[in-house]
Amino acid sequence: MKFSSAVGIAFDAQTAHFVGTPTVAGDYQIHFLYRDQNQWRSGQCTFIINADPRSLWQVNEPSADEPYHKAHTAQHMICNDDFKLIAASRRGRSHEHAGTFRDDDFFIGQVTDSPWSVLVVADGAGSAQFSRQGSKIAADCVGQLLIDYIQQNQNTIDENLAQWQTASGDDNSKTTTQSALYKDFHDIFYKVVQISIQRIETEAQAQNVPAKAFATTLLAAVVKQQDQQTFISTIWIGDGAIVVYSADQLSLMGTPDSGEFAGQTRFLDQSILSNFSERVNMGYFDDIAAVILMTDGISDPKFETDAGLKNQQKWDALWQELQNPLAEEQPDSALLEWMHFFSSGHHDDRTLALFVPQAPDLTSTQGLNHE
Repeated sequence: MKFSSAVGIAFDAQTAHFVGTPTVAGDYQIHFLYRDQNQWRSGQCTFIINADPRSLWQVNEPSADEPYHKAHTAQHMICNDDFKLIAASRRGRSHEHAGTFRDDDFFIGQVTDSPWSVLVVADGAGSAQFSRQGSKIAADCVGQLLIDYIQQNQNTIDENLAQWQTASGDDNSKTTTQSALYKDFHDIFYKVVQISIQRIETEAQAQNVPAKAFATTLLAAVVKQQDQQTFISTIWIGDGAIVVYSADQLSLMGTPDSGEFAGQTRFLDQSILSNFSERVNMGYFDDIAAVILMTDGISDPKFETDAGLKNQQKWDALWQELQNPLAEEQPDSALLEWMHFFSSGHHDDRTLALFVPQAPDLTSTQGLNHE
């Protein structure tokens, strides 16, 4: 029994098995002899060697003439005595293969000398020509404006939070304070989203293209950590996920936008403003493990469906998987490497932003955005 070419496989007559490791992919002929009663005959059949799917992916560079160059990876970390913020983003295999830029972006930042922080992730639409810049504009604009707002209004927000937290459950003032607090965050989210849409429209006009050429999702969270309690308010536009995670409780801070077809979602545009209140949420939580924001490049392979996003066991598995990179000396770099996991059929850009309470052994730094 012989192969038509050297492929790294041989036939072991004693065991009647093919043995070895294929060295090349393709369709090959096996020529063999067999005995038919008292007569020897020859025959042949096709032996198919499939390539390892991972070996088929190429890494190509975008054209140097393309506008809005963006690094293929980005990472950043901010640490203080009470919490750490970690974010990473990397170009997906589909973009590597096609020689296009990463469309995702993020922002993480801490309000100076305060327990307040902001996290944003944005996923530019793969079909939109300049979505990589749309996600950058959205993340930078929304992130920095939220930092500025908290810095300018921190005393008032802190007072409202304290009243909401200390009021008894049957106290009308608790409901009143909660409603006022929700309105404050609803209004500031509305304002910063509106400004980011305007900036995208201005950029589109400068390029003489429609604003949808900059289409992007937007997920943002404002977080306050104090002692063992965490306050969070969020805005959710598009797919991906925002979750407040602990081992015994899962709080999904919204619902991903999905359409009739796979990959369909909503993007940041004027139509979002009509049902805006449905997209804003807030809550107070005890003893959380993390606040997690991610684009669909991670949520799709890890959770697959909207129902999967509500599954505590799936989040437990993801959190366990993240323990090794988060334990590294440079967790942002380790997180970036972890993001290169292979999942068949899922090769999009991947971006993850984490708020993890209490990192007392790390040095405090002030953080801004990264592309």
